Parts: sequence; C-alpha cells; structure tokens
Amino acid sequence: FSLQTVGTAHYMSPEVVEGKSYNYKSDIWSLGCILHELITLKRTFDAEFLSAIISKILRCDYSPMPMNYSDELRQLVKDILQIDPAKRPDVNAILAAPVLINAYFDLETDVGRIPCYHWNSGNNAQRRKPKKGDKSDRSGTNQSAGSDSGGSGNTPTSGGRTIGAVDDSVYRTQSFTSWGDEATRANHEQTSIVYMWGSVSDTPTLLTLPFHDQLVTSVYTGKTKKLGLTSYGRVVSWENSFATTASTASFNDQGSRANYNVLSPKIIGDLTQSNIQQVCCGDKFVAVRSDQGILMTWGSGEDGCLGHGNTNDVSHARVVEDLVGSTVAQISCGSAHMMALTTEQQVFVWGRGSHGNFGLNDRHNRCNPTNVPLPMDTKPRSVVCGTDCSFIITDKGAVYACGNNRNNKLALLTDNELKKGNFSKVENDCLVFKKITCHPICEHRIISIATGPTHSCFLTESGLLITCGANSSYQLGYERQENDLRPGIVELSRQNPIHLMDCGDLHTVVVTSDDQIYSFGSSRHGRLGRRTDEDYTWKPQLIEIEENDVTIQSLSVSHRTTLLAGKVHNASTLTPMNY
Repeated sequence: FSLQTVGTAHYMSPEVVEGKSYNYKSDIWSLGCILHELITLKRTFDAEFLSAIISKILRCDYSPMPMNYSDELRQLVKDILQIDPAKRPDVNAILAAPVLINAYFDLETDVGRIPCYHWNSGNNAQRRKPKKGDKSDRSGTNQSAGSDSGGSGNTPTSGGRTIGAVDDSVYRTQSFTSWGDEATRANHEQTSIVYMWGSVSDTPTLLTLPFHDQLVTSVYTGKTKKLGLTSYGRVVSWENSFATTASTASFNDQGSRANYNVLSPKIIGDLTQSNIQQVCCGDKFVAVRSDQGILMTWGSGEDGCLGHGNTNDVSHARVVEDLVGSTVAQISCGSAHMMALTTEQQVFVWGRGSHGNFGLNDRHNRCNPTNVPLPMDTKPRSVVCGTDCSFIITDKGAVYACGNNRNNKLALLTDNELKKGNFSKVENDCLVFKKITCHPICEHRIISIATGPTHSCFLTESGLLITCGANSSYQLGYERQENDLRPGIVELSRQNPIHLMDCGDLHTVVVTSDDQIYSFGSSRHGRLGRRTDEDYTWKPQLIEIEENDVTIQSLSVSHRTTLLAGKVHNASTLTPMNY
C-alpha cells in the first residue's frame, strides 16, 4: 500500500483523491478510464476545474458508452470503474473476460506472423469468399479446389488430392496482428537513408541508423552536432566514437592498430518521453519543439542563447520557462541566437544580438525570450535565423530582415541604392526588421529562406532560387561583377522546380522536385559532395548518390557539412560506411 499521491487528476482513483491508502487496484481504475476514453473518444472524468473533476470521480459520474459496442466490453468497463477497490477485477480476471480471452489466445500464437497464401485441398474443402480487394478476387466463375480439372498436368496434387490452382483456389490470409492492407504494409516497408558529406568525406556516404522500424524524416546539422528526427518523434544524434581496424594497411611499423573516427547513432534519452516535432542547432547548442508546443534547449549558454535567463551551460534538455504560457509553433537557431514563433503569431528572440539581429534597435544580448514588435497587419508564417541575422516570412510571402547586411546578404538595399553602386557609406547592420523591396525578390512569394555566414537563398512559391550576398567562391550559383550586389536567379531546369535548399559557409546545396541534388561554390574539404580538381564551381552540378530510387525528405547544411535524409522501398544493397 502507498500513501503518496501520484498521477494525473483525470485518472486518479477515488481512494487516491480522498487521501486514503491505495494499492494496485488504483492502477486498474486508471486502466478503466483509458478504456472508456478509447470507446467514447473523450475524457472519462472531465471538467474545467480540479474540484469538479474530483467530484465526478467520487460519484463515478461518467458518460454512457455507445450502444454499438458489445455488452461484454461495456460491462468490463463498468466492472473496472467500481468505487470500492475490492469489487474491481484484478489483471487475471480482466484477461479472462469473454471480450478479451479469444484475442489473448490468438496473440500468443499469432503475434508477428506475416500474411501468407493458403491452398484449400480436398473435394469437400470449405473456402471463404474472397474479400473485395483480395488478389484472389478475380472475375469469372470460381471452381472448387476438388473439381475435375481434366487433363491439366500443371495442377499440383498430394496424396491424390488437388492442392489448388492459383486462379481460383489461392487466397490471402491475414494474421490477427498483421497490417490491415497492402498500402499500410508498403508504407512500413520503406527504409530511411541518411547521407553525409563534407569535412571528412568528399562524396555522399551513408550513416548508420538506430532503428529499422522508424523513418528518419528530418536531419539537422550545426557546427558541433549532427541530429535526426524520426517518424515517432525521437531525436537521433550521430556522435564521434573510435573504432580499430585490423587491416594490414593500418598497422604501423610497430604493428599497432590504427584508430579512426566512427559516427555512431544514439537516441537522446532525455527526450524519449516527448513527441518532438522540430529540432534546430546552433554552433554549440540545440533546441527542440514538442507536439505540445513546448520548447527545450541545452548546450552552451554563451550569450544567453538557451533562453533560461542566464549564460550557464545545460547538459540535459530543459524547458524554456518564459514560453510555457505560449504554444511554440516554429523555431530557428543562429550561431548563438534563437527565434520562436507562437501560434498567436508572436515572435520572440534571445541570445547574441551584436549585429542588431533581434530587430529591437540595439546590439544587446538577451538571456530571456523577448517579444519583437511587428509592423501593423503583419502576420508571420515562419522565422529564420542566420549566423548574425534574422528573417520573418509573412503569410503573403513578403520578407522582413535585420542584422548583418554586409555584401547585401539580407537583400535590404533598395533598387535605387543598388543602381548607384556606391556602398561605402551604407551601414552594414540593420537594427530593426525592414521589408525587402528589391527585385527580383519582391516580385515573388517567398516560402523558405536559408542563409550562411556570407550569402542567403530565397525559395519562391514557383520553385525559383534567388541568391544574394558575397560571391567569392561562386556560392551564389552565377558569375557577376565584383561591385554588383543585386540578387539574382540561379539557372536550373524550370520543369523540375527546387523544393529544398540550404547554405554552407562557402557553398549552396539544392534538391529539385524530381529528387536530383545540385551543389555549387567552394569544392574544398568535400563541400560539394563530388570529387573535382577545381577549387570552385559557379554552375550548379549534379551530385551522384548510391541509391537511384530515393525520395529526399530533408536537407541540412552547416559550415562544410551536409546531411541529407530520404526514404527508399528497398535498401537491402545499401551499406553504411564508417569514417
């Protein structure tokens, strides 16, 4: 027996809310509440105030269950939700209930069994009628498995009995625990792949994945982190470890073994109780957003980038308490600052603000989330952080920017200023959010922005890529005069518009709608994902990956490193590589 109150109010038993001692029968009550919720699709005991919830629990006042459920199931719930703990059934009694006993027996012998083909045999074999959609549901008249098939020498027999002809006797059986249809099965047979290149590899190389039953749907990379997000809301971190090779080429003169770095996937244990929907990385910190709109951060607290009211480092995920009263809809990380957009369309900023990248008309750092005043009638749809700048994309596809505009990286210079061409007196830092009005950006609805230390990319609704900023390594994807700071459109096939793009320090990577990958800019340290003797590539060139039939879902570039996530239906030939 226990005397301590533990649990969620909606599932607390009468003895718990009354402060009495309780035992495992209190857990049985909670189970009854969950069963009732599954049947009625609403809380068993629900009210606006805690006192009203407790009153309903003490009176066992719950809504009636729909009559379309069996009497046995409804009676089981009533038996479990007894005010007197002694009258509640124990686990064995619940499993012996008529509504559960058959399924329980099937589970022991049928769990994990795959759907198979069944052949009826014998003249008196009873065959089920194929269901609509079964592969055996064929047009024409069906014949019994035992009918005289004449002189067909292709019909297999066993002991003088016909095993069955494929056209009318074979049907598909379903396991009690198998997938309900082929579409669902096909979806779960998809396999994730995650490629990485840059820094230690100059061509796309597969990373090892932690799960076979979860797809890695998104990837995120920062200066020190390489992260992934699975379809079940789990966060994967690829971390350096050491492996030892026994190959003869690895022995030195003394015969010792050589160690080399290996990227090993690990699930971040602090987050296993949360369903994470978004991840982003700064240079030395990480932020995640849960499905409930809760923001958590950890890592280096330098410049207040974690949003916890100080500059302390945090080793485990911690909730940003100042935003607990708001539902966070989207987040973005810069090198050492963050932005958060709430469902109420409020924008919050914090961290390092040395270039005016908060839009608050100063260069101060902030350790707590601070609300940014927006122009009248501005409805932000997404926010983007750069190394030392910030962007807001509105619901109409317009863009506001602030921060370091060196080389017109933010495209904040007007058409008149760009035409004059004298930029010596132009202030690099913009301390307030300013609307981008120059061409060709203002002519299009912008749906996504990526930015590196020296340049930025704007993706339009029609799939065009517009770039601006420095072009010392041809990271803009075209050639231009040195003093020409006008944004330009990257020339790619209009038949296959761009749907993913990101910026590194001196290069750009894009993915088209037909899952082709292109890169341009500096080729040093493997940035472009292909071997080349040239230091720079100004024209977008294709990156070859091992798997041809892949649907690319996510792209992330930071500094020299690129992560790419996709899914394939048959990846049996793909072999992850060690570094």
